[in-house]
Amino acid sequence: TCATDYIIISGGGSAAGATTNFDRFCGSLFSETDGSTTGSTIFANKQPFQVGVFMDANEVNPSTSVAEASSGFYLYYKQTECT
Repeated sequence: TCATDYIIISGGGSAAGATTNFDRFCGSLFSETDGSTTGSTIFANKQPFQVGVFMDANEVNPSTSVAEASSGFYLYYKQTECT
């Protein structure tokens, strides 16, 4: 359901080896659905590992508007050995 602002992690899933995977993650907690209130780790095993970013033209300064308070994001990642 991520349609306006999202990151792309090809084959991202909620667990290593998950069979239900998504490519788009959005919201303040990078979920596969807009407005999720639960954050989670995203696992991916596609090579090469790439992250894409898509943002529409509606980004605003959060101090001037609450319509879409998006001024960037943090992404922490860890690469682990395949087993």
